[in-house]
Amino acid sequence: MWQAEAFWQFSLAWYEKVKPSCLLLQDKHGFNINLLLLCLYLQQQNAGLSDQQLESLLHSLSDTEIRLQPLRAVRRSVKALDMQAYRYLLDAELRLEKRQQQDLIACLNQLGPLQAPADNLMHYARLIKLDDRPDVMPLIATLYQSVAEFGLPYFGK
Repeated sequence: MWQAEAFWQFSLAWYEKVKPSCLLLQDKHGFNINLLLLCLYLQQQNAGLSDQQLESLLHSLSDTEIRLQPLRAVRRSVKALDMQAYRYLLDAELRLEKRQQQDLIACLNQLGPLQAPADNLMHYARLIKLDDRPDVMPLIATLYQSVAEFGLPYFGK
């Protein structure tokens, strides 16, 4: 059984290493950072996701994502105006991000056995129809290179 706290700790440890690529994939292309991190986490655990499993995981994000997007937008808009409000909103956003990760793990635990190791990031990009975008592939490659430097399995081309 997958543990939400183990995934959260993995994310805290790895996010700073892959933050620039993750933010670009999120802000310009609509990727979900928590699902990107879960793809990396599962690769570290030698676990692959099927199309159906990825679709279920994407669906599990809907409840928190509709709250995260406007909160993120407000937080970003107040950054230059009020640092106290910015920090408060950032804290609220992080709590919601953690909840989203808990939702992902709860969903993952209901999916049944995972597949053999696979290129989960490319699979995710294919599922949301962004795997042929010339501006997406370099970001995914950069993400792979970043994590490969720190010992995660590298599936990039």
